[in-house]
Amino acid sequence: NNEKAMEQGNQHPELRRDMAVIYAIRGETDTALQWLEQAIEKGASLYDLTLKDGLLADLYENPRFQQMTEEAGLKIRAMRMRIEEMEIGWN
Repeated sequence: NNEKAMEQGNQHPELRRDMAVIYAIRGETDTALQWLEQAIEKGASLYDLTLKDGLLADLYENPRFQQMTEEAGLKIRAMRMRIEEMEIGWN
């Protein structure tokens, strides 16, 4: 199971996202959001959180979820800008 894999050192964000999905489906929003925060810390992308499937759809209107996705989006945009700046420097 996912929790056992994490206890054994698996750091993959997908496992944490899966745990968030389980808790979201069960209606345990706070626990689901805690797992999502861990998934983001371990490198889950905005795509993983919102676009991959509708299993997290119940969280989409939650202000805490919206803040998480907004912050993740800002990080992604900042990273893209740094990459573009590096590419300009290479030309």
